[in-house]
Amino acid sequence: MADEPSDVPGGCEPEPKDESSNIEERQEELPSGSEKEEELSSGSGQALSDLFSKGNFSSFFPRIEPPDFSALIPKVSLPDLSAYLPKLDLSYLSAYAPRLDFPDLSAYMPKVELSDLIPALRPMMERIAEAAAPLADLIRENLPHNWPPDIDLDVATTVIRDDGLPLVWVPRAEVIAELLDAPDRRARIEVLISHTDEVVEDCRATLDEVSHESLANQQPLAVKALTAFENGHYEAAQALAVVVTETAVTHFFSGKKYEDIKKEVDFDPRLVFIKEIRTRAALAPIGVFFVKWYPSSGVPAPEALSRHVSVHQADEKHYSRGNAIVAILLVSSVLRALEELREL
Repeated sequence: MADEPSDVPGGCEPEPKDESSNIEERQEELPSGSEKEEELSSGSGQALSDLFSKGNFSSFFPRIEPPDFSALIPKVSLPDLSAYLPKLDLSYLSAYAPRLDFPDLSAYMPKVELSDLIPALRPMMERIAEAAAPLADLIRENLPHNWPPDIDLDVATTVIRDDGLPLVWVPRAEVIAELLDAPDRRARIEVLISHTDEVVEDCRATLDEVSHESLANQQPLAVKALTAFENGHYEAAQALAVVVTETAVTHFFSGKKYEDIKKEVDFDPRLVFIKEIRTRAALAPIGVFFVKWYPSSGVPAPEALSRHVSVHQADEKHYSRGNAIVAILLVSSVLRALEELREL
């Protein structure tokens, strides 16, 4: 127990013994003669067995590194033989290649004259026209009767929806053609003013066709607005035509707000049924007519005819001959459209 380290902190380990003195002591203890050799022989065998079974002898064997012979191997560089190789130009072979010339077969192709095809195609074209006739008649029947036959539908839609100018039932085709050729809204207003007599005549004829009982209280007032305009009372005509139009529209779209009505009357000829083109186009200017404006909005008052400005923000600039003629056109066109819608 004296040879084991102390478990007490600060204890010391036993001092190592002198190995040389141990060897001498062991030699003195070895037996002599044959007994000594036998013991050594058996003892050495046991010791070697223990060493081979437990020990690692890699450190006892010398490490043999193979010699590097790379310096003794000559480096051989192959010469560039490209200069000695023959250069072959095969372009001369093209002269021996056969040239293929296709024969001219035009003489064997039949010559077809367009004039010869027309008689052959005429029966088929007649059948197509016959099949399409009902559709063409349906479109023609539902387009506004006062539209020119060659009307540009895109331009007409812009004038109706963006400028707020009525083009259905009123005015006549000649005036519409001139309107669509004008460059902008102001120029179109000048066109209408220059055709005042025709505009009044067309509006009166259109209002004479309004007879539905639901419009019985508005139609006479619309005629009086037209008479006031004809007599030069443009402000009175505008004010009366505006309130009559608003009354008729809000009664038809009962319970809906102005913004909802504007959405209802939005017009895109590509998205409406053929039978709705005329009435939808007639109501489309209501979108501009129902635009709101307040002096506190910070933007100029609208130049186009506005219900809100006419009724709530009466201004001499807004009550003009131009807006008055638009007002009588609008009340005539709208009442006639509502007449047709009531009859459906």
